[in-house]
Amino acid sequence: MSFFVMRHGESVWNKENKFTGWTDVGLSEKGEQEAIIAGEKLKKINFDHIICSDLIRTKQTADLVITNKNIVFTISPEVKERDYGDLTGIVKKVIKEY
Repeated sequence: MSFFVMRHGESVWNKENKFTGWTDVGLSEKGEQEAIIAGEKLKKINFDHIICSDLIRTKQTADLVITNKNIVFTISPEVKERDYGDLTGIVKKVIKEY
């Protein structure tokens, strides 16, 4: 059995260098291209199951990476990234200035 872990492509807030956490923002154009390229590199692997968080950027990435639409696909909030709390939405550079 093989196990792959993959991060989502660049999100709109990643591009803006903001703490994202659980805020549900989509992929940027670059993030979409990153997912397409990853899909090309992984296309010879026959995945049995995909698990991704319930955030749109992870679902978008999985949809662009996996071309086999018959695959078992589980959406699980338990694999969500960390929540940044009050830092969510703040540009990281602002925090460094303190």
